[in-house]
Amino acid sequence: MKKTPLFLLFLLISTFSIAQKAAVINHTQINTGSSRAAYFPVLNNTGDKLLFSSGAYSGLQLYDFTNQSVTTISTAAGAGYEPVFDQKNNRIFYRFSTFENGRKFDGMESFDLATRNTIPMLSPRRELRQVRSYNNGFLVAAEKQILKVTFGRTGNEDLYFVTTEDLKMVVINNGRKQYLNPLNMDESRYIWVSLSPDNSKILFTAAGKGTYICDLQGKILHSLNYLNAPVWYDNNFVVGMNDKDDGHVITSSSIQLVNIRTNERTLVSRSSEMAMHPTAAGQAGKISYHTTDGKIIVADVVIR
Repeated sequence: MKKTPLFLLFLLISTFSIAQKAAVINHTQINTGSSRAAYFPVLNNTGDKLLFSSGAYSGLQLYDFTNQSVTTISTAAGAGYEPVFDQKNNRIFYRFSTFENGRKFDGMESFDLATRNTIPMLSPRRELRQVRSYNNGFLVAAEKQILKVTFGRTGNEDLYFVTTEDLKMVVINNGRKQYLNPLNMDESRYIWVSLSPDNSKILFTAAGKGTYICDLQGKILHSLNYLNAPVWYDNNFVVGMNDKDDGHVITSSSIQLVNIRTNERTLVSRSSEMAMHPTAAGQAGKISYHTTDGKIIVADVVIR
């Protein structure tokens, strides 16, 4: 049997990856268990659990797809702001906010899904920013430091983290801190930064310029144009909001899935919805978002 030349094999693989097409096959509204509005969904990586909160990030609820149950994780102020599941989906890490002399401080707690126990993880402090799941715990940016908070030994000391400080992009790569300015802006204004699932690329938005992907050294790899609140679906697709306003209020907003190589966009939300703040579980083929009237929607996605 004749062998395929190696360069042709690479070409075939590349062509297949570029030609991938996405389609939405179903939409489901989650029953959040109360008449109150629900916002800011967060899917776990296997797509069988979803967190949601109030419009002010107060309190945190868990929806379990396996039995359609809703569990209250916390009633604390700030608990719904960017909570994360641990890598094995055994725990949830979330914030709680306190106020002293008009100043806001944020701490971290964990909720064990098996025992239902709540454990304090990090005392309140200023400037608590991005939280990322890590081996047996989490990483968090706080007061211009990267803190590693774990239950005992992590078993892996490799550390990759990306965040912002005063709208400057900061990358931590195996303990080395580096400031990046991928667009060479005179005044940095980077927001919504995140690492790809394989830790090789950085997704970010530059206010007033658009959304981009760069490598860990800051070299621009892809320009995704206008896309707000972007998150990774997998290593090849990104999902975000295409929203418009009249200078005062948002007049339209849809959720779109973008092939980072071709920039081809697939509409995820329904045309009748004002859809915002997506979350994704590419491993499970799920994207979730909330509508402006407080409904949580889950879309099933296939990529061929």
